[in-house]
Amino acid sequence: MPKTLSSVGEALTTFMGIVGSAKESLNKIIFCARNLVNKEMEEEIVQQLVGRHDGAIERMLEESPAVAAKREKLNVSIKLLRESNNVLANIMDKIASNV
Repeated sequence: MPKTLSSVGEALTTFMGIVGSAKESLNKIIFCARNLVNKEMEEEIVQQLVGRHDGAIERMLEESPAVAAKREKLNVSIKLLRESNNVLANIMDKIASNV
């Protein structure tokens, strides 16, 4: 930074440099604070899930009745689609052999 400022433009340039440095420093502080909070939250969540032995993880992995019902309906639909595909393939073969 210059010892004396000889013009308004020079003063403005110096001021903008200071503001830019302050902005950069604040961004670094925010980044560090965010990382610290995320790390602490992650450690706390893991500790709460792993540290307890009351079946919390098992409960989270269990399939809800609504999801189980949807899965069963989808499996039935898949089975019907496969059967329909086979029937259509047989029909196409018969049509192709008659031509």
